[in-house]
Amino acid sequence: MIKKETFSVNTVKQENYELRTEVHQGKEHIVIPVIMMVEGVHSGSHGPLLHTIEELGKYPGSWDGIPVVIDHPQVDGESVSANSPIIIDTRTVGRVYNTYVDGIKLKAEAWIDIQKINNISPETLVSLRATEIIEVSVGVFTDDEDVPGDWNGENYTAIAHNHRPDHLALLPGGTGACSVNDGCGTRSYSKKGGLQMKDDLIKVMKESKDKGFVINEIIDNLSEGLSERLNLLRSKIDSLDTNDSVHYLLEAYDDFVVFEAKLRVGGSKMYKQNYQINNGGVELSGDAVEVQRKVEYVNINRSSYVRGTQKKEVKVDTNEKKPTPCVVSKVNALIANTLTSYTEEDREWLQTLELPQLEKMEVKAPTKPIESNVQVLSDEQKADLAWAKAERLAKRNSMIGVIQANTSKEIWPDATLAAMNQDTLERIFDSVKTKETDVDYSMNNNMFVSQGNGGFDVDPLYPTGVEMDVK
Repeated sequence: MIKKETFSVNTVKQENYELRTEVHQGKEHIVIPVIMMVEGVHSGSHGPLLHTIEELGKYPGSWDGIPVVIDHPQVDGESVSANSPIIIDTRTVGRVYNTYVDGIKLKAEAWIDIQKINNISPETLVSLRATEIIEVSVGVFTDDEDVPGDWNGENYTAIAHNHRPDHLALLPGGTGACSVNDGCGTRSYSKKGGLQMKDDLIKVMKESKDKGFVINEIIDNLSEGLSERLNLLRSKIDSLDTNDSVHYLLEAYDDFVVFEAKLRVGGSKMYKQNYQINNGGVELSGDAVEVQRKVEYVNINRSSYVRGTQKKEVKVDTNEKKPTPCVVSKVNALIANTLTSYTEEDREWLQTLELPQLEKMEVKAPTKPIESNVQVLSDEQKADLAWAKAERLAKRNSMIGVIQANTSKEIWPDATLAAMNQDTLERIFDSVKTKETDVDYSMNNNMFVSQGNGGFDVDPLYPTGVEMDVK
């Protein structure tokens, strides 16, 4: 018997990997080779299941494109799909590509967006760049056949079939069911035997800042036990999830954390709360206070702007407010307008201006006056138009009558046919009229009257070349 649509997570490790850098969708990515699964018995969230390589690798391409997330997404302690807008926005750091089967292993590449992983889990970025051991885990839907057995000395309770992959999770600091001895996971091949936290973390953060990435001010970045403390804090914040909201660690300091509470129906707020670490656990203390992020740019007091032969000196107020959306929109329009000479180099000082000033700087293309060329129809022309309209209506009515006569009014009601355009109506008419049907579309089309035996109320024309005996 096969149980349908079971969702489970199965964790693996891999060893010996090298990184490479790629640009994907205009963003810098690091590409990590991963062994997502190996044939064997894996004890995931639904107990020990046998995963054969025939089932795992039946459709390798179906694994391509699944999201790479930090930790498995959960709701009320239950594993859920990562393919929801809120998870994609807040947990996803990349995608899986180039999946293939190698022996009994299911291999692929994890393409990690450097900017996203740095915002969501900067310590994981540090570990990846140092090629440290990081366990990976797949979330997958399977059909489980309730047939217990033994595979190479390991007992299983069911056999997994029809794998439908959902996501690949990176588990910084986590422990999986498939060990390094099983041939899975990420593992450092570095001769220095692991990350030298102080020197390497400083180097990585400096490189990231030089490339324009935002580095979260996470507690004491040079202290020992950074990963352990962050994992404890993240787990504590994750435990605050409810049916209505999910929570994410944003910043961590020596005695307080900043986290985001994001509503499942949209919207979010940021809070600050004190904490202590006692006996290997995190305790939140005091009330969570709502906060907002404040960014200050402190730069030189005076800068020069030069465009062409004109030179302007712009004073930069270090307490300057962020330009309003209206100002930003107007500046975008000025730069995009080919009739002006403003470029991206002008954006900074343009955004210091007020909206009325920017509106005066708009350049619009000259408009040509619209010439009036209206002619008054003569009585004869009006009569011709009326005749043509009546002729067209008569033609339409005649075709509608033929269509309904050869089908039925139930199939083609009057209103349906009357609403059709001329081309469609003619196509339907051509498809349903009989060969004997001969329709006169003239104003005297009422002359076409069936006599029941094929006769007409006018004398028919006889074929030429045939002599008739006329009495």
